[in-house]
Amino acid sequence: MAARTLTLMLGLWLFFSAFLWRRAPASFANASAVGLLACAGALWAMWRPRVRLAGVALSAWLLAAALLLRAPSSTARWNDVAVALAMFLTALVPGTMHSSRRATAASA
Repeated sequence: MAARTLTLMLGLWLFFSAFLWRRAPASFANASAVGLLACAGALWAMWRPRVRLAGVALSAWLLAAALLLRAPSSTARWNDVAVALAMFLTALVPGTMHSSRRATAASA
């Protein structure tokens, strides 16, 4: 669950960081949309473990967009690269909100 929570926080950060730095319209739209999709995916992955793999696709998209889209601010670009790498790593971590509860209930 900690990985999904971290993904949720990364998505929120990405969404709000879209408003912090100067960006091209395409970069702004991409950062805000990927941030919201990452939040939705993280919440959904808390109940459906395989949905976490959508984070791999989102992080790959974000990384490609950060490197290919014109970004007036290098800070915005590096922020997107860092968030993409962090999202990729958290998407690889298995586990759900309910897995530990089921294991605890089964052992009791």
